[in-house]
Amino acid sequence: MAIELPPEILMIIFIYLTPSDLYTISSVCKKFRSILWPKTEISQHIWRKSRLHHIPFLNRSPPKLCTTTSGTEVMSEQQYLWLMIICEKCQFCEQKDKIKLTLYWEAKFYCCSTCLQKRTISGYKLIQGFPKVLIKFLNELPKMPGVANWEPQLYFESEAKRLLEEYNQVREYERDAWIERKESITKETKKEIKIYREFHSEFKYNFREVARKMALEIEAEDYEDKIMGLKEFKNFYCTQLATPSKFIKHTKV
Repeated sequence: MAIELPPEILMIIFIYLTPSDLYTISSVCKKFRSILWPKTEISQHIWRKSRLHHIPFLNRSPPKLCTTTSGTEVMSEQQYLWLMIICEKCQFCEQKDKIKLTLYWEAKFYCCSTCLQKRTISGYKLIQGFPKVLIKFLNELPKMPGVANWEPQLYFESEAKRLLEEYNQVREYERDAWIERKESITKETKKEIKIYREFHSEFKYNFREVARKMALEIEAEDYEDKIMGLKEFKNFYCTQLATPSKFIKHTKV
């Protein structure tokens, strides 16, 4: 029986399985799960090899999961592959229309607009009981396609709470130095978030789906009667850009 094979042999076999297969067999038995699921050096090696072997264009390493002034935690290969490839529905409800879903690297989850709004707070509400000096360290969320009346300066509540807890643990006489270090960390984090957001969009959505997401955003704004030319812009994306062959034909020199 395969389950009686020594771990060394199983690891060699696992490397040649797809990431989706690894997720499946990790639920088969405790022995497989004990090898594949812990965030150990061995398990990360297996998942990384599987990713590079079966999805070579997904060659960017997992991003930082959490960075504080005390250290950095990197996202596991399992979570990285789940977010980039395997997850096909909102992580909080049953919404499966990928056009209505967005991956938010700020909180590392894939969700719909309804579930997003339950987990965010506007800048207007946040500043009422939040130190203003910390606002610049939060990641402002990009606009969610399909959401009307998007409030500016929208943040994840969980990130705000975590930042406030970290700040409160710093002694008052050390806060100036903490703020200086945090500014450097925040700059790098925001740069990384932008890179991975673009990387995921290119990987997850094809040309037609990108056009549909843009059209959905325009519909949510409900500005067609207010902004001259916007309706024509929307129709262009829905007709021309949604059909790659037509786009190539029209732009051919």
